[in-house]
Amino acid sequence: MIQAKLSIVICLSVIFISCQQQPDIVDNNPVIAKVHKFELRSDELQDVISDAVSTQDSIAMANAYIENWLREMIWIEEAENKMGSDAELESLVDAYRASLIKLQYENRIIEEKLDSVISDNEYVTSYDKYKSQFTLDDQLIRCWIVKVPRATNGISQFYKDFKKSELESVTQYSRLYAELHYFDDPSWLTLNELKNIVPEEVISTAEIRQKANFRKKQGDDYYFLKFIDYKDKNDFPPLEYIKDELKRLILHRRKQKIIADLTEQMYEDKLKNNQIQVFSNPS
Repeated sequence: MIQAKLSIVICLSVIFISCQQQPDIVDNNPVIAKVHKFELRSDELQDVISDAVSTQDSIAMANAYIENWLREMIWIEEAENKMGSDAELESLVDAYRASLIKLQYENRIIEEKLDSVISDNEYVTSYDKYKSQFTLDDQLIRCWIVKVPRATNGISQFYKDFKKSELESVTQYSRLYAELHYFDDPSWLTLNELKNIVPEEVISTAEIRQKANFRKKQGDDYYFLKFIDYKDKNDFPPLEYIKDELKRLILHRRKQKIIADLTEQMYEDKLKNNQIQVFSNPS
């Protein structure tokens, strides 16, 4: 279907674009447009023609692409004519090409050789080494939070279990009656995140620092809070909080080592096989 539509679009596009000479056809891949030495062939239109749209829409899309292509090539031709054989420009082009080839090859090597598995011990070692490079923008808190309507049965027993950290009974009760509960393997929250969950008047910095365990009335509800741990802005961030960043750092250093080791290996091989020559500058 796409090929049939493409044939129609190509024919109509050639008519709509200009009254140029009939394009050459090479291997069933006709030239659709041309600016000096630059040629646009039919296979390049494949990406801009969708089988999901009508033939009329496909023609419009193809013509828009061709018009943009023509203007781009005119700019390139004009720039080449005006700048001529600029040695500095040619040098930049060569340097960019070399850099692009090198980068693509490095990425292929890294994809083949990189071990992305990171042990707990390596996380701990990296954390101890680099934790001073990370800063906290806000206070961090680990806590349990449960919000239950005050009229709910069994609140007194629930509070006793909550204070004793009886996770199983607290979980069962919360799933039955709580409007909000947050305690399953609690992660670190910033103070601002906590304030988005719990009314600000329920929280006090002193209770957070003391790792308090309490309940507070708020309207028709009780908020039960247990502060497990706390980190101030001046503290090092906990490992769990920056684990993703540590992972990126560890993998980045592994990639650097892969490339550095391969560079030295290739250098030694070339040196051993007398494929490297260094000439003294004439004095």
